[in-house]
Amino acid sequence: PNGAGAVLPELPKEPDAPPAPTVADLVVIPTPAAVPAADASCKEAALKLHHTKKQSIVKHLGIKLELIKHLRSSVGSGFLYPDSDLLTNETVAPFAGLEGTYDNLKAAYEAAWDVGAGGLFFTESEQLVARVNDLKTAADRHIKSILYWSNAWSAKSAHDAIRLLMLYDMQSTAERLRLLYTTLGDAVKYAAGPADYNDDRTSIFTAFGDVQEAFTYMTASFSSPHRTALAFAKVLSAKQRAGLAFQGIKRISRAISESCRGHDPAERNFATVLTDVEDAFLVADFVSLVPRRDTGQQVTATDWLKTEALLRYISALGYLSVAELCNNHVTSLAGQVQGFDHTAFTTAYSNLRERFLAFTVAMVAYRADVANAGLKTAYDNAVTEIVEAARDLLNTNYEDIIKSAVSSLDETAKSNSEVHALNVDIAVATTTITYVSRFAAMYRVDLIVDANGSVNMDYESIMEDLNRHVKVASETFVRAQTLANSEGIREVLVAMNRGIHEMMDQVFNSAALLDTTIRTLYPNAVADAAKHLTVQQDMQIMTKSMSHHLFTPSELPESDSTSMESGFAVPGVLLISCALLIFL
Repeated sequence: PNGAGAVLPELPKEPDAPPAPTVADLVVIPTPAAVPAADASCKEAALKLHHTKKQSIVKHLGIKLELIKHLRSSVGSGFLYPDSDLLTNETVAPFAGLEGTYDNLKAAYEAAWDVGAGGLFFTESEQLVARVNDLKTAADRHIKSILYWSNAWSAKSAHDAIRLLMLYDMQSTAERLRLLYTTLGDAVKYAAGPADYNDDRTSIFTAFGDVQEAFTYMTASFSSPHRTALAFAKVLSAKQRAGLAFQGIKRISRAISESCRGHDPAERNFATVLTDVEDAFLVADFVSLVPRRDTGQQVTATDWLKTEALLRYISALGYLSVAELCNNHVTSLAGQVQGFDHTAFTTAYSNLRERFLAFTVAMVAYRADVANAGLKTAYDNAVTEIVEAARDLLNTNYEDIIKSAVSSLDETAKSNSEVHALNVDIAVATTTITYVSRFAAMYRVDLIVDANGSVNMDYESIMEDLNRHVKVASETFVRAQTLANSEGIREVLVAMNRGIHEMMDQVFNSAALLDTTIRTLYPNAVADAAKHLTVQQDMQIMTKSMSHHLFTPSELPESDSTSMESGFAVPGVLLISCALLIFL
């Protein structure tokens, strides 16, 4: 009855970081004895070479799915990937059991070595390749989306994402070299004079070592521009060495094909098999997935509407972060005060979480097809409902609830509660400023211009201003947490609060300037052109409700900072309006 023990709707969670990727050492393979060309041996040779394509692309896809987990886990606190269910349905679920039919038909072909079994196997192989390519396309789309979020979340998350891209790219390159070195180290026996290709095999082995070295270097975080530059240099050198090894791979494969001339399997001729080997090595690198607007690419009206939906979503994430701070504050007092009734607040908080989940579903569907009238209606309704849920949370008289609870505490506990309330308020303001900056940073990809690398200086100036405020707010928050609970701390925290709230006003004023800059990107006749500005105007309107601070100068006590009569006022309306501010 008092709100204790209420079961809140469970929010999705980002995956934990997977185990760090590894690249095991490669063992030197001695030169095998030659196997004379014959129909049977050439069938085996063709199958071994062809099989590398399936092994390579499936491994490559598996590495991409691990990369996605790692990217999602590294974005930062408060991030929830909106397309999580779509990702599972499009990639993770289909990936499981992907190879079963292929493996069964391969075993049947190896048992019979006849044209019929071979035909079934190679047909399935082509179909498997098509399925894997579809899954890779879907995975690439999700990687780009998560990189988009990383770029908006913080400079650190953007930096970490690029490091992870290069790290997993080196792992993928190393595993392809391992696969081809191991396969060709055995299959070279089908060539005339296997020892003639020792240098080519050595070039593959050496390239693997260079890639492994670059991979190891990439496992460390980038702590300086110098280290970043060295990492790029190592990756570039390793890629060049791998390119040279590819020439050796092609020479060995062609030698096997030449040796089997006259024994070409009807099921899979060697001209096609040579292409299979090339496909096993030549896959797109991961760094190419960094989202960008290509030279001359127009940002469309559809892009405008999709961005508006993302702005609503990132604001909703910010609201959840702030609401959680409020909820934690309420529950911490509930543990201290007997009979503390916070049912109304807990119910409103629970409803907010439910509305967030419903909003996410509607937003994802709408962004996939913004021209669909039904999806637009569902999205607009979901926005309305989550706004109403936010207003309900405001109407739970949060301030009165907290005041009532604190009034029953003894003087020491009351003083501690004041300090805690002020710290929570600073945390809320810091969170708000951070999310406004993320809101603005969502535009960055669209503003990266053509090949000359030019930037929109108006936008960059606004972002520099916002980032500076984020840095100062974060430092203020850390400083407030480290202050000793001593005489005078209340006045210090009040001053910090006033400063950070003034900063918040400046942040929203800066964000409001974005609209004119962003509009230059889009066609003049954009439908619902005011959508982005509306989000910002809603945020500014809510700012006005925060003009009253926790304490007015007349409320500051002369000496007794523990007295409720001295003007103790918990964050209350300030917290809630701050939450609404970043949501709307």
